[in-house]
Amino acid sequence: PGHPSARAASPRTSGSLRAASKRVMIPAPGPGEAVLQARALTKTYGSGDAAVHALRAVDLDVYRGEFIVLLGASGSGKSTLLNILGGLDLPTSGEVRFEGENLAQLGDEGLT
Repeated sequence: PGHPSARAASPRTSGSLRAASKRVMIPAPGPGEAVLQARALTKTYGSGDAAVHALRAVDLDVYRGEFIVLLGASGSGKSTLLNILGGLDLPTSGEVRFEGENLAQLGDEGLT
């Protein structure tokens, strides 16, 4: 039943959703269906000897229906990465695409 590529939700797949005693089906991420892509993201604050490299050449693919967790020590760049992925900040270099659209090329209207 449901989507042909769906699978039952479990902690080892896309999440663990349950509604009463009924199983919830989540479409399985398919190859080539990355909805969010980050390529070679770099973020540097300041310059010269005072430069702080918050991100260095980060690549990331997030697929439809996928849940991800971002873990790291304080100061490791988690918030910086999320701000760039969410279109709130721009990387020093690299690009972020959501459903094929380069976020850096979208105006305020396209980001909302």
